[in-house]
Amino acid sequence: MNAVHPKLDSVTTDEFAIRMGVVSNPRAIHRRLRSSKEVGDIRQALLNGEITEQSIRRFIAELFRQYVPGQLFPHDIALSAIAVAIETRAGAFASDVICDLSRLRLAEIPMASRVARESFNVQQRLAGNKSKLVMMSSPIEGQPNQWQLKSDIRPVDVDQADQKFELEVS
Repeated sequence: MNAVHPKLDSVTTDEFAIRMGVVSNPRAIHRRLRSSKEVGDIRQALLNGEITEQSIRRFIAELFRQYVPGQLFPHDIALSAIAVAIETRAGAFASDVICDLSRLRLAEIPMASRVARESFNVQQRLAGNKSKLVMMSSPIEGQPNQWQLKSDIRPVDVDQADQKFELEVS
C-alpha cells in the first residue's frame, strides 16, 4: 500500500484482517475494532493532527483503486476500521464518511457498510439523538429493503414486527 500514513496502513495488513475478521457479525467486528490498538492509534493520530481528514479521504480513495467488480475487496476490514476510528469525531466529515460507507451495497464489500451502520448509531448516541438506522422491508415484493432513520418511520404494527431489524450498539 502506498503510505498515506503508517497508522492508516496498519489496518490494511493481512494480519490485521485475519485478527479482526475471525468474527463474522458486524456488531462483534465493530466492538473488536473499537478495542483494537490500530484503531486507537488512528483516533489518537487524528486528535494530535498527525492524520488529517484529507489523509483519510486520500487513504479511502487509494483503497478503492483496488476494487475489482466480482472479486472480494481485500480492504473491507480496513474500511470498517476507518468508520470505527472516526465515529467519535464530531463534524460533517465523519458523518459524511460513515454515511457514505453505510450506503455501500456491493457484494464484494460485505462488512464495511454494516460496521459503518453500527458507527452511525454510535454517532447518534454521542450526539444525544435517539435516532437509529432501521432496516425496513419493502412493502413491494421484489423491491430492496431500505435503511431509514427510526425517527422518520411510523410505528410498525404487530403483524409487521418480524420484518423490522434494528441496529443497536451496547
